[in-house]
Amino acid sequence: MNASLTMLAQTTTVKRRIGAGAAAVALSFALATGCGSSIAAIDLQSAVDDANAAVQASGAEAGGRDEHALAQRLLEESVRQQDGGDAWASYYLAVRAAYTADVARVSARDERARRRLDRLRQDTLEAKLRAAQAGSEASITRRLIAETLQARAEADAAAARQDAEKARGRATQTDADAQLSVEKALAEAELSKAQFLMDLATEAEAGTHDADGYARAQGLIDATDGLLAEGSNRAARLKAIEAYRAASDTRQAALNKQGAQRSQSTEARFGRAVDAAMQIGRAAAEVDRARDADAVRHAPAEFGAATDALTRAEAAHAAGSYPEAARLATAAGEAAHRAIVAGEGAKTRDMATRRREEQEAMVKDAVLRVRRAADTLDTLTRRLSPGDLATAGSYADLAESALADSNLDLAVANADRAHGLMDAVERKGADSKEAEAGLVSKAKSLPDTQAFTTSKGVVLRVTGDLFAVGKTELKKSAYPSVAKLAAALLPAAGSYDVVVEGHTDKSGDADTNVRLSKERAGAFAKLLAEYLGAAGSNVTSTGYGAKQLIAGVAPTDASNRRIEIVVLTRKAS
Repeated sequence: MNASLTMLAQTTTVKRRIGAGAAAVALSFALATGCGSSIAAIDLQSAVDDANAAVQASGAEAGGRDEHALAQRLLEESVRQQDGGDAWASYYLAVRAAYTADVARVSARDERARRRLDRLRQDTLEAKLRAAQAGSEASITRRLIAETLQARAEADAAAARQDAEKARGRATQTDADAQLSVEKALAEAELSKAQFLMDLATEAEAGTHDADGYARAQGLIDATDGLLAEGSNRAARLKAIEAYRAASDTRQAALNKQGAQRSQSTEARFGRAVDAAMQIGRAAAEVDRARDADAVRHAPAEFGAATDALTRAEAAHAAGSYPEAARLATAAGEAAHRAIVAGEGAKTRDMATRRREEQEAMVKDAVLRVRRAADTLDTLTRRLSPGDLATAGSYADLAESALADSNLDLAVANADRAHGLMDAVERKGADSKEAEAGLVSKAKSLPDTQAFTTSKGVVLRVTGDLFAVGKTELKKSAYPSVAKLAAALLPAAGSYDVVVEGHTDKSGDADTNVRLSKERAGAFAKLLAEYLGAAGSNVTSTGYGAKQLIAGVAPTDASNRRIEIVVLTRKAS
């Protein structure tokens, strides 16, 4: 207790001598070694809060600048270092964040001053132009007004230049002040560390056991104080580091001499205490492992014996019965180990049981999914993949049979295959529907084109003026329409077969109509394939003459003379 009070008084003395900022760093060091924790946390938090306020202020004035972004990253790193317990790094990063935020604000103000100066220069130029214009006019009043505006603009420009120079001067001064502040803070931090270690050396009676070393360390600390008073911050930091090393050396020398003076019996007792404490620590770790292994539930007797022996070992150690504490700790560790083995074995069995149940559920789910395919899948999807559905059914049968025979591995393997095939079936149906919807949507926007879905797939009905009467050659005027159709078909043509069908009305000879429809479909398909490029290899053609008239239309109506492009999106695999 006396040592802690002495340490707090000495730390307070350091705060008065080197300033509140550096004292926060010194107190953080004290916190890391077990002294002055609440004061150190308050002072360090003050530095972080100041940096946070500076970053928020710079965000309002210079939110888009690189300096502001850098200040934010420095502040975030300072907070992470503070959370991690590195008070020295946290303080230094907080000072840098505050300085960088101030630089961002000054730079933003300087930039705004420059923009203002540019605007004033532009105003000056415009005033001069207006003055020139006024000079060319007969009105004396306008010329005088222009000259007055020019004089005012020049005065404003001069004032803006002065403001910009002042802003640059303030930025330079702020930069220099911030740099000096950082250097001073670093020097004061090192001095605080040296003074703290000197205090520890005093407690170790270094003045008695190593008088020369103690005097040398004290002299270096005093020299550091002098350099700080002169403003020689970098030299002060180096001197403080040297003082820290000297204080550490004299303290260690004092501790070594004190250790040499202890009696042999005290050392032996201390060794037994340490050994017993280590045994208790190992036993406590084993008890924690047993608890994690759920030994409380799976091996309650062994776990209870372990915790009871550990409690009695700790009590014996507190009473100074170190051999008994070591014996009880060993017994606790052995009981905890037995509890761990029992608990982990039970957990392994439970995991195996759960895994088997999950695998059986997966197999049953796969079988049910295949069995319900006829009810859950739409007609299009079933018709597109009859082979895959049949194969999936076979795998489901194998999985069900293997499950009945308790061959879980074989059941899982076949269930996975069934699941995979069902996924493929559903993807194929979805892809086909998506292709149909996209194609119909595109085709409806084309002129002279109707788009609808039939049992074969998507049909694009072209009714424009494509061929001359009795001719099979496409008109040149139809080429742009075919090109647009090819562009709409391109995504689907690479995946599905495309059939170009020719149709006529019922006028004329039936055989002639069939021949005419086939040749026209062939000409159309050839041009379409050329526009489709590589995807054109899937394009074929046929002609039906007047065999497939449009329902509800007169047999001789001209609308029956048409080209229909059938995209076989519903062709079974």
